[in-house]
Parts: sequence; structure tokens; C-alpha cells
Amino acid sequence: MMASYVTPKKNTAFIFYAGLVSQADTKLFKSAPTLAAGDFKVSIDGGALANLATLPTNTPGSQMVKFSLSSSEMNGDNITVVCSDAAGAEWCDAVFNIQTSARQVDDLAFPTTSGRGIAVDTNNKVPATIAAGDLANDSVTAAALKQDAITEIVNAIVVASLSGSINVGELGYTLSVAAAFAAAAATDTATLVGRLSSARAVYLDNLSAGAVAQASALATLAADVTAILADSNELQTDWVNGGRLDLLIDAIKAKTDGLPSDPADASNIAGSFATVNSTLSTISTNASTAASAATSAASSSASAASSASTAASAASTAVTQTTGAAIRSAIGLAAANLDTQFGLLATAANLATLAGKFTGITLLARWLGALMGKTADATTLTEIQATTAGAGYLNTTDSLEAIRDRGDAAWTTGGGGGGSTTIVVTPLQIVLTSGRVQQLDLEAHQFASLGSYEFTVTDYTGAAVDLSAKTVKLVAFDKTATPGAYLFLVTGTISGASSNIVTISQDNTNTQTARKVRYMLWNTTDNKVYAEGTINIKPSPSGVI
Repeated sequence: MMASYVTPKKNTAFIFYAGLVSQADTKLFKSAPTLAAGDFKVSIDGGALANLATLPTNTPGSQMVKFSLSSSEMNGDNITVVCSDAAGAEWCDAVFNIQTSARQVDDLAFPTTSGRGIAVDTNNKVPATIAAGDLANDSVTAAALKQDAITEIVNAIVVASLSGSINVGELGYTLSVAAAFAAAAATDTATLVGRLSSARAVYLDNLSAGAVAQASALATLAADVTAILADSNELQTDWVNGGRLDLLIDAIKAKTDGLPSDPADASNIAGSFATVNSTLSTISTNASTAASAATSAASSSASAASSASTAASAASTAVTQTTGAAIRSAIGLAAANLDTQFGLLATAANLATLAGKFTGITLLARWLGALMGKTADATTLTEIQATTAGAGYLNTTDSLEAIRDRGDAAWTTGGGGGGSTTIVVTPLQIVLTSGRVQQLDLEAHQFASLGSYEFTVTDYTGAAVDLSAKTVKLVAFDKTATPGAYLFLVTGTISGASSNIVTISQDNTNTQTARKVRYMLWNTTDNKVYAEGTINIKPSPSGVI
């Protein structure tokens, strides 16, 4: 038999059919809609949306869409299915909410199934049965039973009389009989109540007392468990990093770390003192022997004897007067007590103070390396830059290695002292490879062309200086001229494989007068002078020209 879905049952697989409205015409359902993964999601009791485990299908076709939800997807009171076309071109969004129930219509089975129906008799009445727990406490008493018995008997008599089974004349007798029966019933009922009371006293009251005792024991156990949890929680906080026990262990470790790996044994120190004393005793004995020899020799010469005796006495006194304090002073011990000496060693507080001086430094060796060389790890460079003085420090430009690589001239001859930290390579030597040259002084002749001069520009290492993007000019001026005035200006031509050759060439426009002028080879792009000297324009007879 096919599973029933009336009503939708909680935690039970459920199938329903629906249509999806067409985006092209919202009066119609979309025929054979495209159904893609991710288009259909489910939320259980307002929880997060999740893709349906089973993708809906166009079953059996046309506009019908079959939705199949698993038991886990139905495990809630409100199951919401959200439909949204991911491509956004075929069908409209839709939301279906399914409210579940614990039982379905099919659970109301007929004929009666235990736990799923109500049994009735042929008169469509429910038989009267009393189950455990139906009666309230103390609802059955002797008085109640007596009254009920009398009422039932009287009703029976009245009914019987009305039906003709008892004559009215006999009613008095019948009532007396009924009263007798009622009295007997009351007696029996009282006996039953007494027995039930005894049973309650024996079993129920004892059970109640046992429950009280159990409750008391459980309360005591709960208190003990609470105390144990408190102690264990305290231990957990004590053992964490920074906790009470962790700090105590760290303090002990700080003390032990300050001790040498093999501290000197007191007996070894005492043995060393014994050796020193023995050596001093030997020296004293030898001095005394020398003094005796000097005294014996004094018999041959009074003055010699006197001098020798004095020297021997002084030597003997110097040795014999050597005290323990003098020995300690000689070897750097200020007190005789060994414990006092140990007390003079660096204490944990002193070491902590010293360590505080290096706050912010993880490894001193790496700091020194960053100051010396151009390679530094990021951690060390960050620590240096965190200081006030090192905020702008870069090991690639500011270390000793970086400065050495640039060379002295590179950072002493910049472009006018502008303070830039970027150093542009400045030529340190000029070689004239063409033209008449005398100590960078150029020669020309009156009325003749100025000539063609080639300047090869290199740095102090001999490496070519790239001038491809520079403008280099020869500026001639009179040394007595007003500052800023010049006689003539020639723009050079840059050539060469390394673009470091400047060629200066001009006709005789500026050689009409024999004279000496000063010149500068000037990089006007960077405002740098590469060379300077004198151009000597020698006199020539005009008749030749």
C-alpha cells in the first residue's frame, strides 16, 4: 500500500507535487522547467538553508514537479522549501511551508488497534474501566463507599418498583433490608480501607522514606561533585600559561637557569685554599732557610752580614705576615664566608634588571647583523624600526654594507645637499679619449673650428655611467664674468655601447678671438658637473684663413 501523506508526519519521508510559475507569462506554470542543483533548499524550523538531498524532478512531465524530502529533512515542526532559479531565466521563485504532526489520519485505525483507537460496544458506548492512577488520593473511603452503596441500592429498588418487581407495600421492608446490606457493605469497606492503610504504611511509606534517603544521598553526592569540579577547575586555571602554578614554576626555572651547569663544590674551594696555604708555607720555609744562610755568611763581613740579615728578615716577615684576608684580597674574595661569596654573585633581581635593558630584542646577534649587513629577517627589522631612533631604518640602504657598496663619493657629492637618501652614481674620473688634451685643458686655434672632443664617463670602479636619458652640455665662461653669465654653450651628443661617451663639436663661431676661457662639462638633467678646465684658443694669422 502506498504511504500516506495526510497529514505530513514529522521525521518521516514526504512527497508532494507542485508547479513553478513561468517568468515569461506569470499566468501559466512553466512546462518542462530546468531543475538544477542549488535551485532548491530546505530550512528546518527556521534554521539555515541547505540543498535538498534529492533534486526535484519533472515527473511525470508537463508542468508537474515532484518534491521528495527525506525523513531527516522532515524532522521538524515547520519544514520550508525555497525554490529559486539560479539561471534566472525560466521560472519564478516559490516557497512552500509544510507543518508536520506526530500522527496521521491512518493512525486512527479501525477496527481498534492497540494504542491507535477507542473500542466501543454494540451500543456505541465506551466500557467503563478504571486504570491505575484514575482515582485521586483518598477518593475511596468507608464513608464514600457506604454512601455510594446506599445510593445504588435505593436506585435499584426504585427502578425495580417502578417496573413492578417490588410492591409499594413492601417498600419499607425492602428499605430496611437495603439499610442492613448498606451497613454490612460499610463494615466491609472499612475493613478494606484499614487493610489498604496497613499496606500503604508497610510499603508506600517505607518506599517514601527510602526515596527521601536516596534524595539526601544524591544531594550529598552532588555537593561532593561540585567541590571536586571546583578544585579541578582551579587546577586547570593554575596550570595554564600565566596561571598560579605556571608562574611559580617559571620563577623556579629563572633561579635554576642562572646557575652554572657544574657549580663548584665547596669542598673543591676548600681544597684550593689548602693548596694555597701549603704553597705559602713552603715559601716561608725557603725564606727562613735563605735567612739562615745569609746570617752565616755575615761573619765574613759585618756590613754584608747586616745587609743580608736585614734582607732575610724582611723576606721572612713579608711571608709570615701574609694573612687570610690578604690572600682573599689577592684572589678577589671580599669575605671569608663562602655563602657570603655566593651572595655576591648576580641575583635573580639583578639579572631581571639587566634583561629589562634588552626589552624588544629577541636575538642581539641578529640586531648586530642587521646593522652590519644588507640581509635581515623581518622580525629583527621590525624590532629595530619599533624604536624611536630606528623608525626609518632600512638595512638595504642604511647598513654598513650598503654604505660601503655605494662608496664614499656616492654619498658625499650629491646634487646640492638636498638630503635625499637615494644616491645617484656620480662619475669620479674623466678620460679624454679624443682631441688635444693637457690635464683636462682643451686647446683650439683662432679662426678654426672648435674641434670634436670625446669624454668617456665612468664611475670610480671604471664602470660606465649610463647617460642615455641625460642632457650634457659644455658651458664656456669668463672667470671674471658675472655669476650665471656664459660665453657660449654646446650640447653634447651621447654615444657608445654603454651610452657613456659625450662628444662636443662646434664650428669656428666662438674661436674668432684668441683667449683662454673656463669650461664645465655639465649634466643639466641632474645638475651635476662631470669635468672642468680651460679652453686655450691660440692666436692664428688671419691671412692663412
